[in-house]
Amino acid sequence: MAGRMNINADEKKVDRFLQRPRSRFKVPDYQRRYSWEEQQWEEFWNDLTSIVDTEQQHFLGSIVVIEREEQGMDLYELVDGQQRLATVSLLLRVIEEAYEEQEETGKAENVSANLRFSYDGEEYRRLALNQFDDDDYKHLLNGKWVLLEDRQNQLIDAYHFFSEKIEGHETSEIDEIRSTLLSSMSIVEITCEGELSAMRLFETLNNRGLDLSPVDLMKNHLIHVASEDDDIDVDIIKEYWTKILENLIAEITRLERFFQHYLMSSPIVDIDESISRNTLYRFFRDAIAEVRARGDITVEEYVEDMVRKSSLYASIANCDLDETDIDLYGPHIDEINAKLVDFEALSARSVRTPLMRALYEYDNKDDIMATIRMVETFITRRRIVGKASGTDENKAFSKVCSEAFLSSDPLEATERILSADTPSDSEFRSAMANESFANSDKTKYILDMMERHHFAPSTGKGMNRYNVDIEHVAPRNITADKYTNWVRYLSIDGETFEREYCDRLGNLTLLEDSPNARAQNDPFEQKKAEYENSAFEMTKELTRYDDWSVERIESRSDDLAELAVAIWSYQTVS
Repeated sequence: MAGRMNINADEKKVDRFLQRPRSRFKVPDYQRRYSWEEQQWEEFWNDLTSIVDTEQQHFLGSIVVIEREEQGMDLYELVDGQQRLATVSLLLRVIEEAYEEQEETGKAENVSANLRFSYDGEEYRRLALNQFDDDDYKHLLNGKWVLLEDRQNQLIDAYHFFSEKIEGHETSEIDEIRSTLLSSMSIVEITCEGELSAMRLFETLNNRGLDLSPVDLMKNHLIHVASEDDDIDVDIIKEYWTKILENLIAEITRLERFFQHYLMSSPIVDIDESISRNTLYRFFRDAIAEVRARGDITVEEYVEDMVRKSSLYASIANCDLDETDIDLYGPHIDEINAKLVDFEALSARSVRTPLMRALYEYDNKDDIMATIRMVETFITRRRIVGKASGTDENKAFSKVCSEAFLSSDPLEATERILSADTPSDSEFRSAMANESFANSDKTKYILDMMERHHFAPSTGKGMNRYNVDIEHVAPRNITADKYTNWVRYLSIDGETFEREYCDRLGNLTLLEDSPNARAQNDPFEQKKAEYENSAFEMTKELTRYDDWSVERIESRSDDLAELAVAIWSYQTVS
């Protein structure tokens, strides 16, 4: 439906913008949370303080609202501008508290008029945030810190930031800051009659350079489409979008990841390309257009599928699948969750694309685990060899979802697609034997996999590998006073050892508690006594060596690298 945008624009000082009779601003639940960070707070504060003494005017930007009515009051639904308006309100609350502490009651009441108003015997806040932030915002305004203990989010962090900025200022200085904020800073309020006008305006502003997240653009495009098409229920779309946020907001720091992985994994609209943050909006917009054109599924049904998958995605991200996510017995789910923890150790969030699809397609543990092990082989080999391109990984996983699950033998097709971009045995073996391994969860994962698959395959270990130590057989800093004997023992200078041998795989193992006793004349013999009592068979196995040397580190590195080739292998999965 084409037509003019029904809008009105009016520039107002902050004081006039906020202090109007019977008026409230409300952030709808389908909008994102308050997300400004220190860089934005600092820029806002610098803009404010730079004009305190200059009597200049500063334009804060535009705020887009839809005017509605609620219980006899004017309600302005914030389509764009909640970040700026929430920040202004938080600073005003900090200023109000500063006046209260200085017993400047009249000035505190003046500030309160910008934050609250009374109507029909009730007090109302001028700003209400969405359901994810509003309780914290309300408690901040009411000074109920006991209800905010142990909570941390951008809203509370912003409050602390401005509190530190105001702390120590004299009353006269605070007066200047308040006066400048309210009288020298202005906002252009753009009022729209309804969603359609608001979303058209939103897209126009974006096309002219407004810096918006892809998720913001996607949400507004979706509501724009729904508002323009009588066959789409815009209220249901808003409800579904809010549910997606409810499922993801507490667990996922980057909402766009879910939508990237969803679009690449979903069978509803087939996408066999890598989707980046920069291309996400384009792919989403094209997917919505395809759904509308096809007719075999409605836009509401497509977004409802996103709601279901967002719940599954949150469980994957938290490594906490349960029976509500997949129809498997508890021990099987525990095994899958353990693998999800491994992927986190590898910083391999891209694997969520094929895992979402596998958990949707397969109804038995063996097929799910086979897919997980193939993805694990693919990711581990690439990580160790140094091929950690997210674009290449996304492209491979998107292709798996687009092709493999539609073939007559999905597991065979998955292996074939992933093998094409998997480092060879020789590349992987060489990297394992010669690379340095940092003291990290990734290294613990590598060592523990060797323990479970080779040294103790029948028993494994009940302990959490991430609660044990990476033990360096020859210490990392052999030039330290307590390790002096190691320099003589190894017959190598400390700098060469630390550069070439210290963090090689052959010098590493897992240990419940690292021995830190002062090294004696035969330091390796002393460590063997500790290793004998270890619960790790890999560590106990070190006691069979009569001595320790750089040659021993090299040979053990080669041996462990050969084990790695067998462990992270598609043949092993088969």
